[in-house]
Amino acid sequence: MKRTIAIFLVAFMAMTSLSFATVTRTKTMGNVGNFLYDDSNIFSWPSTVVGFSNRFYLELGEDNIANATYDPAVGPSFPNGFGGGALFGLNEYNHLGFFVTANDRSNGGGITDDFFPDGMALDDFVTLFYGYGAEKVDFGANLNIGKSRNETVAPEAAQSNESVGRMGIQAGITYWMEEDNSLDLAFQFDKTSITDEAWDGQAVATQSEDDGFQNLAVRARMFWNYTDQVQFVPFVQFMKANRGVIWDTAADADTDRESDKTETTSIDLALGINHFPSEQVQVIVVGGILLESTDLTSQGEGTGETKDNHIPYIKGGIETELRSWLDIRAGVEKQLNPEEQKGVGEGASEAEQTHARFQGFIGAGIHIGDWTIDTQVNPDMFFNGPNFISGQVANLNTRVSLVRPW
Repeated sequence: MKRTIAIFLVAFMAMTSLSFATVTRTKTMGNVGNFLYDDSNIFSWPSTVVGFSNRFYLELGEDNIANATYDPAVGPSFPNGFGGGALFGLNEYNHLGFFVTANDRSNGGGITDDFFPDGMALDDFVTLFYGYGAEKVDFGANLNIGKSRNETVAPEAAQSNESVGRMGIQAGITYWMEEDNSLDLAFQFDKTSITDEAWDGQAVATQSEDDGFQNLAVRARMFWNYTDQVQFVPFVQFMKANRGVIWDTAADADTDRESDKTETTSIDLALGINHFPSEQVQVIVVGGILLESTDLTSQGEGTGETKDNHIPYIKGGIETELRSWLDIRAGVEKQLNPEEQKGVGEGASEAEQTHARFQGFIGAGIHIGDWTIDTQVNPDMFFNGPNFISGQVANLNTRVSLVRPW
């Protein structure tokens, strides 16, 4: 009886509050997206689009990750919020797809940044996919485009033109070896443009413009089947992120200000172990280190340096088939996070601190015919109970993805 009630509760949660996305499965197993072969891989590992063609995605959620990027401390992400798309196999070799999103459920939203013009947010327009599958090598690429713009046109009065835009590309290959072992290589580059102009019928004054606002990343992983039940997944990534803007650039060169910049370099090294004790159970354990350093510059002069490392981080999760139509998942993530901040110049301050951060997850996968619904259950529901008991207002789930292959 207790098991029946538990099954009904999880199914009820999954079906009554659809809230988010394809990365749901990998997140609820402990944020282990790089170490599982999953639908979400198509965003950070573009060549996997060949293996996940012919399917429709619908993404519903509260998170505002907003663009196809990679956060080394979290794992792969992709355009999310309200959105969706589809992948098509044109023939045996060629695959095409698209993904569109509104970024959040309040109709708009998008990425915000201190360097953007006031009130501007970058909204993704579309991500396009292409994949080519050969006998031993798969190739894939995706192109992400985002744009937002505000323009005020009033003759003989104050006028302005504000815009932010981004174009990003990711490309990669999968090399298939003997015994279904595989090697994935991926490359990512994106560049953001900023325009903030104002004029009053005379000369145009540029309030701000981008100056080296871009991200570069390369990553690699291998799926090595050690035995039928054990799989090793080594992973490495290098990322370089620059955010730069020039303020108050006027026609008079004497009034120009040097740019403000932040330059972040990170290296992520990790090893994942997938264990399959039975056909109904998968267990994963990940250990790694992340080294991240950021240099700060204001008006052309160095102002400080920060180090935000994760030494070590540990992730783990389990997925169990409870019924043919129901999977249950749980995951944990623990990071020892030492931070250092150093100023530049005489009398500059220094600070050091260490955090031990923990996250826990629980989720479910519902299979209804050819449809799959993955959910991340809101833990507050277990503590507070339903609204009619606790009086608390909260979603039953924080993420849900819906996938339908054909």
